[in-house]
Amino acid sequence: VVDRIRECIPLGPLHNPPNLLGIALAQELFPHLPQVAVFDTAFHQTMPPRAYLYAVPYEWFEQHEVRRYGFHGTSHRWVSRHAVERLGLDPKDHAIVTAHLGYGCSLASIRNGASQDTTMGLTPLDGLVMDTRSGTIDPSIVAHMKDALHTSAEAVMDALRTRSGLLGISGLSHDMQTLLIAADRGHARAALAIYGD
Repeated sequence: VVDRIRECIPLGPLHNPPNLLGIALAQELFPHLPQVAVFDTAFHQTMPPRAYLYAVPYEWFEQHEVRRYGFHGTSHRWVSRHAVERLGLDPKDHAIVTAHLGYGCSLASIRNGASQDTTMGLTPLDGLVMDTRSGTIDPSIVAHMKDALHTSAEAVMDALRTRSGLLGISGLSHDMQTLLIAADRGHARAALAIYGD
């Protein structure tokens, strides 16, 4: 399992290395304690092909596992189950949209307890604008900025993961409370990051 998580570092570069560190530390400190890995992509494995397939050469999916995986599945699963209970919906006949909002953000469409679609794709970089992540962008931006900045594609990807989103637009912070205070005080880019105008 650890080797497979390590193989998936390119898909979750902000998540997998710290998770692997936590596993190693727990193994060192508690060598006889069983560990369980919970993958938040598992909840989204019920998505139909129309939701998880990208319109790219099909061989990319077959040979390189290029598909929409979705993330925050444990959150979407918990929230959807509790929403169904609280709203008094029929557990076997309902359709809802859940939102996971925080430093990472995603939406999920859920029908009868099963994920039908989600905003995050191959990696957690896709989808909604987040704290430091760009969310969905035109993929040509990577090649364009690589050439414009005379840098590597990985350096551009790093900027999309760590210096974009609310931080990139505001130029101030990735923290929503900080941005709300700044916007109230007239910081135009903080307001732009929050409200879009």
